[in-house]
Parts: sequence; structure tokens; C-alpha cells
Amino acid sequence: MQVSDVVVLYEYNCWARDRILSTAEQLDADQLGASFVLSYGSILGALTHIFNAEHLWRMRCQQRISPTSMRFETPVESLSDLERAWLEESALMYAYVAGLKDSELEEVISYRGLGGKVYENRLWHIFMQLVNHGVQHRAELAAKMNELGKSPGNLDFIIYLSQKAAKV
Repeated sequence: MQVSDVVVLYEYNCWARDRILSTAEQLDADQLGASFVLSYGSILGALTHIFNAEHLWRMRCQQRISPTSMRFETPVESLSDLERAWLEESALMYAYVAGLKDSELEEVISYRGLGGKVYENRLWHIFMQLVNHGVQHRAELAAKMNELGKSPGNLDFIIYLSQKAAKV
């Protein structure tokens, strides 16, 4: 894997996230906060979880810090607050990824999970985890949004690539 591949994967991750956030903006506060049979309880809960995971991975990889808690311990109350935080987080991640060298992707990152256990993974494996984790939860969110009559549309990677190529 090369840094250019990681950049494409992260861009896809942000594109798919933005489609979910755009659809979430069409929902009312009751729909966003309602308790559903979803991971993390509600649409805002799941979105907060995805954000927290991305923040944790960047801190572990870029800063070599293993946070002992999430940035947001409870689901954010405002979608716009989460979107602002995510824009900041994305800018930090893009800057980090853009500054990497291909050889660094093979580096083994040692970190502590939230429970204190020590783990080790190659950097490129962590980036794959970040993207795949988002895919899982966005799929759950898309299903719930469809039930509420608001579809984020197709979130497939290949659709992202087609749209990106069409813009060139």
C-alpha cells in the first residue's frame, strides 16, 4: 500500500461521511436523538461514535498518544456541533496523511485500547480499520435513514471513484 492509496481511502471515507451527514441534516431533532436498535442507540449516538473512533486513531497514530476516554463521552446534542468538530478533525487527518512517506505505512504502531490493553498494528492496517469501521456504521445509519424516508444514496467505494473521475 502507498500513501496515495491511503489518501484515496480517506477521501472516500469523508465523501461517504458527508453523504450521511447531509442526509442527517434532513431529519428533525427527535429523529436524530430517538433511541433505535442501532449501534450506539441513536443516529447522533452512532455519528458521535464514528467521529470518536476517527479521533482516537489519529491520536494513536500521529501523536502516539493513547487517550483513555472519548472526545465526546455522550452523543453530541447538535448535529452542527459534530459537523464542525469533524471538519477540524478531517483537516488534521488530511495533513497527517499527506505528510506520510510510503515506508511509514509498514511501521508498527503500539497503543493502548480504552481498557488499557496494549495492541500493535501496522499503520496501513489501522487506516483500513478506520475506513471499514466507518463503512459498518454508515451502513447501519443508511438503513435507519431509509426507514425514515431519507436515503443517503449509494455509498459504495466504486461509486465514489466514478464520481471523482467524472469531476476530473
